Amino acid sequence: MNAIDFYIRDVMRCILANQSTKEKLEEDLRTHYDSLTAGGMNPTEALERMGTPDEICREFMQEIPRQFSGIIERFTAFLVDMAVIFLVLLPAIFLSMVLWQQSYTFLTELDPGMEGFLLGDPLRVFLHVGKAGVAGMLFLSIMAVVLLYWPFFERLTAVTPGKRLLGMK
Repeated sequence: MNAIDFYIRDVMRCILANQSTKEKLEEDLRTHYDSLTAGGMNPTEALERMGTPDEICREFMQEIPRQFSGIIERFTAFLVDMAVIFLVLLPAIFLSMVLWQQSYTFLTELDPGMEGFLLGDPLRVFLHVGKAGVAGMLFLSIMAVVLLYWPFFERLTAVTPGKRLLGMK
């Protein structure tokens, strides 16, 4: 990839338009770049003259009429996103619950009052406490996925799967 390809890629990341509009914008950018370089300007100067990708995005997006989605559409997209998260994390949630329950059951059987906890077989205690640790790590991983889901998709594609399904941007 050369400099103009990287430039166009950066511009296209923040453009919210249909594919044909994006293709037309890309063609216009390439034509403008080619005319500047054909006029004797070096590639770096040509890109500087065109403006930063953020400036191009802002200018282009100001010309596009926007229609904002209502509360029902937004809530439906949120529910779809939550369903995607739940389906992806279902195996981890199940494993976390099983490990946690096994560890708790074992430790209460070993010492019902949990007073002489360490008097049992140390290796077995260590293994079951380790299961609880794995369950805790799975829980933290689940929380990380839930918290990073929206920023990840918004940065990557500018829409979450729920918004994409409903045609929102």
